[in-house]
Amino acid sequence: MGMAACTTISGLAGCTSDPEDPADAAGGQATNGSKIVERGEWVSIGDLEIAVQDANLDEREGNIFVAVQVEIVNIGNVTLDIDDNLFYLVDGQERIYETSSDLMRHYDDGLTREQVNPDLSIIGALFFIVPEDQNERYLVMQHHEESTDEHVVIDLGELERV
Repeated sequence: MGMAACTTISGLAGCTSDPEDPADAAGGQATNGSKIVERGEWVSIGDLEIAVQDANLDEREGNIFVAVQVEIVNIGNVTLDIDDNLFYLVDGQERIYETSSDLMRHYDDGLTREQVNPDLSIIGALFFIVPEDQNERYLVMQHHEESTDEHVVIDLGELERV
């Protein structure tokens, strides 16, 4: 029986039996109630379900960035507003990155502000400018209602440079 190692991802505390795999944190649940899943897995938050379809590293005009394609499904009964402010990126050094508004506008599939009707989904991309030394990347999605601090954490795993 191995000892559990504890990891903190931007204040999202979690314990894992394998220190190399923080996505195993507390059986998929961080200790404060946030859900931690792997890229490609579906996870629910409020009236939404989300999965990261793809993620990679790219470079544009000398900037390295992480591109993340997400699919979001509205499982509720009312239309919901989704925008890039619900998301941020955290790295293994606990640095936090906001989406790049310049890159979001540059690419047609940038998820800037969308409405999702009940029982429908959207697919869009999020872009984060990051330093060369960045490692261990986690996409964090906050709850669409400001009255709760619920969030999900998606371990992006190893990213290919395209």
